[in-house]
Amino acid sequence: MSRRASYEGQGAIAIEAIAAEFLSASKQSPCIPYPFSITCEKEIGRVEKVESGRVGEWESRRITNYQLPITDSQLPIPNSPFLLDSRPMWQALIADLQQGLCKVEIAARFHVGLARSIVQMTDVLYHHHPFTHVALTGGVFQNLVLQQQVTQHLTAMGFTVLSHHIVPPNDGGLSLGQAAIAAARAIFPQK
Repeated sequence: MSRRASYEGQGAIAIEAIAAEFLSASKQSPCIPYPFSITCEKEIGRVEKVESGRVGEWESRRITNYQLPITDSQLPIPNSPFLLDSRPMWQALIADLQQGLCKVEIAARFHVGLARSIVQMTDVLYHHHPFTHVALTGGVFQNLVLQQQVTQHLTAMGFTVLSHHIVPPNDGGLSLGQAAIAAARAIFPQK
């Protein structure tokens, strides 16, 4: 991999490619995913230093190591946004780099860990407001490894997964939508 990018997303595409290669070669012995935590953030007053879960102007209540199915006592505070906390992933990734683990396996562990955390987040949200369909959109789902991992696990859990097939999930899709609205306004001007 290079320290310089010739085009936008080059690093992410390179990491996706080596992760795909590793995962395809290691189907019999899947890699250990990097850990992410699901947090529920509730705004509080500004806190100057990090102590007992308080960081900056947010206090987090972390859900970690919950067992499926999730019980009500494991759910975060209702009506607060759920976030993926990447700190445990970074700690594990840096430790792997320091121990000299090959970058191909690190890339795979990252992808599998992120996919797993998205699936877990979906499960947490499902326990708050049951649903049957999950739409995978946004530029992150141009990453085929991530999209396939998430789709496979959500489908196995019984969800119907919706994803892009013609219009890209990234800003290209937004641009197409903006062009469609502009065309509609030009064709049917408001009086």
